[in-house]
Order: sequence, then structure tokens, then C-alpha cells
Amino acid sequence: MSAELVTVLHTTDGRSAQKIFRCGQAPVPYQAGTMFTFERRNIRSLCEFARYLAELEQNPTAFIIRGQPLPHVDASSIVYRRYRGDGAAFTPSLTQLVCVDVDNVEAPLGMSPCSDEAVEHVIRRLPAEFHNSSYVRQFSSSAGLSGQKVKVHLWWWFDRGYGDQELRR
Repeated sequence: MSAELVTVLHTTDGRSAQKIFRCGQAPVPYQAGTMFTFERRNIRSLCEFARYLAELEQNPTAFIIRGQPLPHVDASSIVYRRYRGDGAAFTPSLTQLVCVDVDNVEAPLGMSPCSDEAVEHVIRRLPAEFHNSSYVRQFSSSAGLSGQKVKVHLWWWFDRGYGDQELRR
């Protein structure tokens, strides 16, 4: 398994890069702003990625993006999260570490939408290649707040890199 360079953006002014949900209150939308610092982390396995993701979950100013910085962008720069046009700082790149963002799959009645059983229910709806493979799951911040809807990010480590267009097919 080859290593993967993961790009993580950090808000520059302490704003949260997460949506915030509180019982009985309206959600606080994503308000991360437009300017970011970034870091790249060399990840060598899905297990190592799971540990890193758990670390990032503790930092509300950080989030992962696909892509890599353009050659002219210095790691100490404050940048826009742009892939094209003026101020572009990142370019799409091949990735072995792929996230499937699930928002609206209904868990069967009687099954918690925040359970491992619900995650397996989602995976069974994906192509067969996903069914018996290792993955990392990360429930969305709104998980469990939308009735029976499963809201989860599922991460897989593929045997080769895929580009954005291939992943959208």
C-alpha cells in the first residue's frame, strides 16, 4: 500500500468549520470563512488514517479536502479554498483515500440511524466491491437528528489513485 498525502485546511480566525446542532435550536451553519492555512499529512494505511481522523474530529477549525496545493503555494501561506481562477491554491489530484458522503439513506424502522448496523445497511446499497472491504466511518454532525436518515462519511483506501471525474461516475 502506498502512502497518501492528505490535505487539511484550518480556519484562520478560529471560526468553526463544522455545522453545529443543539437540541431545540436551529442549526448553526458552516461559517468557516474564505481564508485558510493548510497542512499535508503523509498517511500510510487506513488504520493510520482512522487515528488521524479521530485527532481532527477534536479540532473544529480543521477539515479535509481533496486535492493538493499548486506548486507556487507555500505551506505557510494563507490561501483561498479555490481550484481555479484568481487566487487558486489547489489542484485536483489522484487519491487512493476516498470518502463517500451519505446523507439521505433511510435506515429500516427499528434500526438506529447511528448504528454500525445502519452503516452496513448503507454499504449493502453500494456496488459489490465495497461490501466486504475495510472502511472508516464518521457520523455527520447532524446524525440522529433527521428521523431514520443515515448521515455518515465512509472512507475507503483503494488499490490505486482515482481522479474526481472517475469518482463521480
